Amino acid sequence: MNDLSQYLSTEFEKTQERIAQVNGLLREVARMFRESRQAKRADWPYSWDPTDLTDERHFPPDKAGKQEISLSTQAMCCVAICSLFEADDDYSLLSTKKEDLRLELEEFLKSTVAAVLERLKTPTWQSSTYGQDDVFTASWLLLLYEKLRKGPVPNLKWPAGFKKRVVKIIAHASTFYFLVRQVAAKRKGSTRS
Repeated sequence: MNDLSQYLSTEFEKTQERIAQVNGLLREVARMFRESRQAKRADWPYSWDPTDLTDERHFPPDKAGKQEISLSTQAMCCVAICSLFEADDDYSLLSTKKEDLRLELEEFLKSTVAAVLERLKTPTWQSSTYGQDDVFTASWLLLLYEKLRKGPVPNLKWPAGFKKRVVKIIAHASTFYFLVRQVAAKRKGSTRS
């Protein structure tokens, strides 16, 4: 490509086609988020099979038998929805003459965030996969907090101590990881002697 006219006559059209293709794929992702929600629930399923929407399969109880929302699943889904909104701000891909995916997803996001904030009022959380106050969930919650702080659900009241607790969990996990790496390096060094 030697000049602008050459780019405009060759690559520009291909780039526009790729952008349109990516926008179409993002619309399909948004539709999947819409279709996977059940009207009677305020959360997305832990897993989703459009041919089987039973609560037992997609909203499994935790180890104590409680049917609580999966904080990490909800945080991941909400972060993805926020990212779709960011793409929509740039490319207007969620609203068409046939459907307004953004409006529907905004309502789902609000109800899910409300459920997450209600669940976070409990001093600790228990992940059926990762245990109590796990770093995986804490990391997703922190990312959700950051996305929402400047985004689509204004004026949220996060539970007192939320940020401090999440940062403490992540710092503890990072320190543990660092110590394990140090011990492993020392062991590796002592076997070479």
